[in-house]
Amino acid sequence: LLILYIPSFLTGIILLIPNRPSAQNHKKTASRFQLDMQIIDAGIISGFETLIRLCGYITLFSVIVSIIQNNLHNSKIVLYLTGFLEITNGISALNKYSLNTFETYILSILFLSFGGLSFLFQTEALIHSTDLSIKKYIVHKILCSIISTALAALTILFFC
Repeated sequence: LLILYIPSFLTGIILLIPNRPSAQNHKKTASRFQLDMQIIDAGIISGFETLIRLCGYITLFSVIVSIIQNNLHNSKIVLYLTGFLEITNGISALNKYSLNTFETYILSILFLSFGGLSFLFQTEALIHSTDLSIKKYIVHKILCSIISTALAALTILFFC
């Protein structure tokens, strides 16, 4: 777990340093709370819309992975593509190949730390209406993947 969380923590700190908020206090006044059926309805509809969007991406990438796995047989390229596209299927695909413990461990850390293209699309779907940058998020995920994979390789070299 530390191999997966430490890189995220460190890169988060490093990437936040140039973008530190100013020392000025910016107070936003909150509007008065109103319990209104329209607000509740809008919240429910928004929640369902988000769930449908996320489930749609999961389904879409699972179908793409199935197509790849059914058309390219017993190739490590299928394993790499599967892990790059969708994390759950990528981790599951590790069992289908006769990899040694080192390869299985490294690939599982790589797949877990990157999360897959499906996860990036899901994240974009959630942050598209905010001022958060998907480009910065992708850079962060790639950096974390590289660092996590390197740490995983070092732990195997030093402890096994």
